[in-house]
Amino acid sequence: MTRREAPWIPPEPLIFAQVSLLVSWCLLFAVGAQGAFGPSPLGFAWIHTIALGWLSSTAMAFLIHVLPTFLDAPLRFPRLARSAPWIFQAGTIAIVAGFAIWAPKVVAAGGALVLIAVTFVLASFLATAAAAMRDESRTTRAVARAFTIVFCILGLTIVLGFTVAIGLNLGSTFVSQWARIHAALGTIGWLSLLVAGVSARTYNQLLGRAPGRVAHIATSSFALAGLAVWIAGSLLPNAAVAVAGGALVAIGAFIYLCATVLAVREATAKHRLPREFVAASAFWLCVAVAYGVAELLGRGVPSALLFAILVGWIGQNVNAHMMHVGIRLLATLVIGDDDETRPIELLDRRLGIASFVLYQLAVACAISGLTISDGTLLEAAGVLGFVGTLTVLANIATARRAAASRRDALANTIVLS
Repeated sequence: MTRREAPWIPPEPLIFAQVSLLVSWCLLFAVGAQGAFGPSPLGFAWIHTIALGWLSSTAMAFLIHVLPTFLDAPLRFPRLARSAPWIFQAGTIAIVAGFAIWAPKVVAAGGALVLIAVTFVLASFLATAAAAMRDESRTTRAVARAFTIVFCILGLTIVLGFTVAIGLNLGSTFVSQWARIHAALGTIGWLSLLVAGVSARTYNQLLGRAPGRVAHIATSSFALAGLAVWIAGSLLPNAAVAVAGGALVAIGAFIYLCATVLAVREATAKHRLPREFVAASAFWLCVAVAYGVAELLGRGVPSALLFAILVGWIGQNVNAHMMHVGIRLLATLVIGDDDETRPIELLDRRLGIASFVLYQLAVACAISGLTISDGTLLEAAGVLGFVGTLTVLANIATARRAAASRRDALANTIVLS
């Protein structure tokens, strides 16, 4: 029997990501029920369920395919990269559980596992990018450098997070300040820059139109420079410097927002669901920019800003990719590696609309609830988001059945011929 090659994107981390998303909505409901609108153990559990369990798990799974594709180079140490998610998942579970029951030692143990897993991933990804930097193509070298910067920020984020976890156990006074920097590095430097960079290529598949290269460079440059300045201002500490850094990040976000809106307006792809999620992500990015400006003026709500970025902008962008790339992966797993079935042929449009509406209502309720400290709105967001995720899973199951039917029909055609 011939051994089948490993899937181009490992499906297990994507399954874990969807389970994490379900858990995050339950945690959000619990936050609303407790009225814990400020920093709290359940709030920390929620943030890490989203940032690590859902978004980072999805990102690292996609990168196993995206990185070598963008760089036109083989993935270095593929076994290392494909084994790391299991360690990463175990660490994420420990971190979330440790925060939920407020057991700092469990959080630190989970942080150690995540650090090991990310070290494995970075060894593979950075080696692949380093090889691509010797390519003859100037564009390939530039993309490799951009990925290297983002991966280094990921490494710094995880190291700093582990340091904060150790500080929690020791009762150190530096925890609060470094936790904010850890959150900014993970949200802006790792996830936001990654989404902005990857979407510059993948929007061609999702929309039929991608943001221009100039807009992408401007977005990344302003965001990266702003993040560095903001961190410097936070460490000095110097409020004026921190505000200047935040303003630069906001400018970068606004440039990306304009480029995304233009790409959506000129979209030519027939599959509308990814386009709708991209449009929603642009709307929530606009909301995030507004909340970010309010934060710079001293009138912000940090928890609402974080939700708008993580679940609103980045999260809806991830949903857009899942409705295209994720379904393409599913089709190849069921039908075969050479399958070219389009996601629009497998998904149920009604379930797609339902999941889209439920998700946007959930995000709106959560941001509103965090802004005005209304636990009922957070509970509603938890219910809406949970049902929305179940609807997505139902649509994925529908796509799998449709793919299986196509596989069986193809097999019968071959037998009859």
